[in-house]
Amino acid sequence: MIHTMRNAFSIGSVRPIRRLCDNLYDRFPMENWMKNLFLTVLALVPLLAARGQEPITEEAYVRADSLLWVRYEQRTQELSVALRDNPDSMRAAWQVLSDTTDVANQRLALRYAAVPSGLQRVFMLRGHFPKDTLRAVLARIPEPMRTSFYGDNIRRYIETRQLGEGDALQTFPCFLPDGTPFDWKPLEGRQVLLIFGGLRCMSPGGRQYLDKLYELTLRDELEIVVFWPSGSQEDLVRTAEHYVTAYPQVSDFLQDASPMKILYGAQATPTCFLTDKEGIIRVKSIGLAPDRFAERLPAAAEAAEAAEAIESMKQAE
Repeated sequence: MIHTMRNAFSIGSVRPIRRLCDNLYDRFPMENWMKNLFLTVLALVPLLAARGQEPITEEAYVRADSLLWVRYEQRTQELSVALRDNPDSMRAAWQVLSDTTDVANQRLALRYAAVPSGLQRVFMLRGHFPKDTLRAVLARIPEPMRTSFYGDNIRRYIETRQLGEGDALQTFPCFLPDGTPFDWKPLEGRQVLLIFGGLRCMSPGGRQYLDKLYELTLRDELEIVVFWPSGSQEDLVRTAEHYVTAYPQVSDFLQDASPMKILYGAQATPTCFLTDKEGIIRVKSIGLAPDRFAERLPAAAEAAEAAEAIESMKQAE
């Protein structure tokens, strides 16, 4: 059985895996949706296979990474066709696909950590690895990589305790689009909703929610601050002009070396940090969390309802 599976997976096509599954189906009857889910799991095994024959080079990593995401897109399309009449099964199978691809992505990054793009991916995925694993990565890669931009950022991340719920908000130098320093001092005594990037990742409804939340609260009660991982003031200006808001948008132009990445540990956008009036982080969430915000902000529930109503009216037009 194992020998047969290895032969099927080495071909790099779904067709031999389907033949293998058909043989298994004959021996072990299953419902159709279970068959499709089983097929999906088997089809994902190549994504997890170690490419031991590949040399550890930048080109090999780029090739393996590209193949991973091409296969991911292929499997996604196959799922949408195979399970289009069974949305519950599609969601379950897609979760298997997503989780397995995440694991493969992490394994590739660790394997190719000695090359620039691989080490950059390790940094991007730093929150998924125990710090002991990151220490082991730094210990085994060549000295030039260890002292490189991403090697140094990983070291700083390891040595820093990342902020979470129950920690005090930490301020750091930032700038507004016009180049003037952002003053954190007036935020003392207010609740702060600090959002790492993500306005471009939100639906229009999410941005409408933030606008309504800002409108329904007084400035001595709440301030919303959007931090962008911009590379320059010009980049921040373009972004702020595209996403016009009443609340401030800031950046420190340090990108992956920013305290938002090292101290706050933010990577996914949006990552949100909501404080109480004493400046203690009470909610840390990946994505907007209106229900959790409503526990701390009376206006949050009303803002969510208003945003939903606006979205419904637009869809009805």
